[in-house]
Amino acid sequence: MTKVKAVPVEGQKVYRYIQVNYAAPLDEFENPIGKGRTAVELREFDIISMTPKGVWIDGDERKKFINMEARRKFACLTKEAALESFIARKERHILILLNQAEAAKKALYLAKKQAGLIDNSKERGILPEYI
Repeated sequence: MTKVKAVPVEGQKVYRYIQVNYAAPLDEFENPIGKGRTAVELREFDIISMTPKGVWIDGDERKKFINMEARRKFACLTKEAALESFIARKERHILILLNQAEAAKKALYLAKKQAGLIDNSKERGILPEYI
């Protein structure tokens, strides 16, 4: 098996959108004023070199390889693809959090039932949607 050398590249970039949460501003007594804010920001990474399978980028702290043949990539070659990737990541993120919330609700219900805080005579074996 022969090794494929990475070809140096200048001026090309890959893109990744990220969610950034900013804290609320503080007054002179260091009390929060209002709420923080959430923003979607574009990060650009310089491509150091290119191989037949992907690219090496200058990451935040070290070099990072991005396999461009992979379905899920850390960063994309176009801003449009990076935005599509961000949307897919956030949709999956929301599904995971909703499933975790449902599991927490069920665990809370079962704990309250075990502690005798739920009247079993009114319950007919159906887990209430809201506790």
